[in-house]
Amino acid sequence: MTFTKTSQKFGQWADSRANTVFGLGFSSEQQLTKFAEKFQEVKEAARLARDKSQEKTETSSNHSQESGCESPSSTQASSVNGTDDEKASHVGPADTHLKSENDKLKIALTQSAANVKKWEVELQTLRESNARLTAALQESAASVEQWKRQFSLCREENDRLRNKIDELEEQCSEINREKERNTQLKQRIEELESEVREKETVSGPEGPSMPGTRQVSGEHVTCLAAAWASAGDRPELHRGTNAQSTGPTLPCAAPTPAVSPGHGSNPWGSWTLTKHSETVTGDLRSGSWGGGGRGWQDS
Repeated sequence: MTFTKTSQKFGQWADSRANTVFGLGFSSEQQLTKFAEKFQEVKEAARLARDKSQEKTETSSNHSQESGCESPSSTQASSVNGTDDEKASHVGPADTHLKSENDKLKIALTQSAANVKKWEVELQTLRESNARLTAALQESAASVEQWKRQFSLCREENDRLRNKIDELEEQCSEINREKERNTQLKQRIEELESEVREKETVSGPEGPSMPGTRQVSGEHVTCLAAAWASAGDRPELHRGTNAQSTGPTLPCAAPTPAVSPGHGSNPWGSWTLTKHSETVTGDLRSGSWGGGGRGWQDS
């Protein structure tokens, strides 16, 4: 018999006399190797026992032939009986050892069969676990594909919103530029209006001032040249926009007079010049004045 390793944890041997193949499974490769070594030792011991038995048989047979020919039948019978006894004496312990080893092998075979059943159960458990893991892996792969699609949609939405933000920022910039242009235009309009008002103030609402006249401007009547210095050399007053207002805007040598409009058909209007208790009336166009006040000096 020869023990053969069929895998890392399984081995077998064949018994040709019984026409049977025996197999054993082990929990580790070390146990399998140890069993194979023990099997080989038992096999060698059995072979040595057979060899020794055969040698002793041949030796005893030769010795009986050399003892003489007087009683060949008795000598031969005794020699045969002696050989059988020696065989029985030598073969007995070997058979006992082989039986004990065979019993051990049977026990190991029983344990191996039990281990095989246990391994079959574990294998079935592993197969079921593998099936569950495979299903979970497939589900996870499907989830990954779904998340990829959602990520792609979110990225597209992000790009769209980013482009929209860029457009709005450009529109805001354009609005700010329009505001700046409007501000500049407003400032220009105000400047032009101011220039127009200044020109109107210089020229008056009824035309440019006459040469040699003093203009009444803006919201107040200017301080008049209250009197003329000498006959034929007197200042003249040009009517302003608010002739009823009083108060000087030009310095005067005399105290501040009050000026009020008079009545008349002359487009320049008639005026009354009052200083303290003295009153002078006159027409700006004709230059005629009444009353006193010649001592007033124009500043």
